[in-house]
Amino acid sequence: MSDHESNKKAKSRYRRRMTVLIILEVFFLALTLFMTFCYAVVQRKWSLVETINFVDGEIEANVLESEAVAVQEKYTTIMFFGVDARDNDSLVDEANADTDIICCINNETKEIRLVSILRDTFLETSSGKHGKLTAHYAAYGVREALNTINRDFDLMIGNYVTVNWKAVADTIDLMGGMDIEMSAAEGKAINQFIWEVIDATGIQSQKVSETGGLYHLDGVQTVTYARIRSVGKEDITRAERQRTVIRLMLEKAKDMNMATLSRIADTVLPGISTSLRLNDILSLLSFVGDYEIGLTATVPFEGYYINQEGGSYYVYCDTLVDNVSMLHKILYDEKDYEPSTYVKELSKYITKYAKRHP
Repeated sequence: MSDHESNKKAKSRYRRRMTVLIILEVFFLALTLFMTFCYAVVQRKWSLVETINFVDGEIEANVLESEAVAVQEKYTTIMFFGVDARDNDSLVDEANADTDIICCINNETKEIRLVSILRDTFLETSSGKHGKLTAHYAAYGVREALNTINRDFDLMIGNYVTVNWKAVADTIDLMGGMDIEMSAAEGKAINQFIWEVIDATGIQSQKVSETGGLYHLDGVQTVTYARIRSVGKEDITRAERQRTVIRLMLEKAKDMNMATLSRIADTVLPGISTSLRLNDILSLLSFVGDYEIGLTATVPFEGYYINQEGGSYYVYCDTLVDNVSMLHKILYDEKDYEPSTYVKELSKYITKYAKRHP
C-alpha cells in the first residue's frame, strides 16, 4: 500500500471518529439541556410547596447518636400529618392534626411500614405541657409536634409532610376516584359528615348509597370516609381507614403517566408543607414503582391503652414503655428494645394521671 493510500485511509478513520465524537457531544448536550429543563420544571412546581428548613438541634431525640445513625442508614422515616385546615395558611400550626402517621421506608427492600398515632393520645411537650397530640400541633406548631413524638416514643424523625383536606381530595379526584369496600353503616356516616368536608374544601360532592358493598368514591367522599370515627373502634378504625386510602393512592400513583402526575402536582402542592428538600423528594420518587406497603399498626397498640370515659377524652398508653418497645419492633425490627429513662419516667406519670382522671 502506498503512502498516499495509507494517509487517505488514516484521514477517513479520523473523520469517522470525529463524526462520532460530534454526534456524542450533541447527544449529551441535548440530554443535559433536557435534564436541566426537567429540573427547572420540577423546581418551579416545588416552589408551590410551603417548606421549612430545620436547623441543627431544632429537632430533638432521646436516642444515642450512634443508634440514630445506624437506623437512618437503613431506614428513611417521615412523619405524615393530615390537618383540618380550611385554607393553606394553617398548615404548620393552628389546625388540628387529625391524621398522624409514621411512615418508615426500608432503604434496601423498599417496604413501607405505616404506624398511626391516635390523635387523642396523651403526651408531654418539651415545656412539660400534657394533652392530645392533635392539640399539640394546633397550639405549638409542627416543630413541637415532631419533637413531642420523638421524645415520647424514642424516635429520631427529622422530616415531616403535612397536607390539608383539599389537597387530598383534589389528588384523589385527579386520580379518578377510589374503589373502596364499605359497610352500610360507613355509607350512612359519610352522608352524615360529608358537608363538613365540602365546606372545608370548597369542592362539590354528593351523598352515597347506604346499601354497603364496593363504592367508587370521589375525593370529598374519600376524605369523609377517612374521617369516620362513629363506626367500628372509634379512632382505631379511623386510623385503619386512613392507611387504606394511602395504600390505594400509592397503587394508583404507580400507574399514573407523567402528564397526570404533573397536573396533580400543580393542583395539590400549594396544600402541602414539608421539611423535605427537593433532592430528597426526587430521590424518593425514583423508586416509586418499587415501594410496597408492608406492616401497618396503630399506637397505642391493641390491649395497651386506656380510653378516658369523660372529660377531654384522652387515650392513655398502658404502658408507654410497652408501647415504645413494640413500636420499635414494628418500625425497625428492634427486638427487646429498651426505652430511654425519659420514656420510663413519663410512662409512670401517665399511669398515675390516668388513675386520677379515668
